[in-house]
Amino acid sequence: MRGDYRFDGCTVRDTFAPDGCYGQLERDDVRILDIGTRWLISTQLHYIERVTDVPCSETVEIEGTVRYPGGRVERVTQRSYDKNNYLYFWDRLSIQRDLIDDGVLNHHDLNGLRVISVTARDLRDVLEPRIADDPYYMIR
Repeated sequence: MRGDYRFDGCTVRDTFAPDGCYGQLERDDVRILDIGTRWLISTQLHYIERVTDVPCSETVEIEGTVRYPGGRVERVTQRSYDKNNYLYFWDRLSIQRDLIDDGVLNHHDLNGLRVISVTARDLRDVLEPRIADDPYYMIR
């Protein structure tokens, strides 16, 4: 990875764990940018589903092998996200409207190029109480 930003100390074998990389993005309140998309597209939404424990997704364990340069091999268990993508779809338009209405999502059209922006912390701050009221809020 280029640049100074690092994920040192983050859990990497549990993709959406609160002490993982997506949790760090939220703690550091990074800005999420979508350029050229019709609506908010962000893996940070999976993290929010995990930390709010929505009923339509679950954390699963996947066995695998990491092969390092030099020939070292390590068996690993990766915890990650699973959801029936044929049955459950995010209601991206409603999510985006709520983020706009709450004043945290910026959107601009720059000569036909759409730019959408929200911070990771604002994303959770807006969505978490709605999910608490309705666990199926994101897939209405």
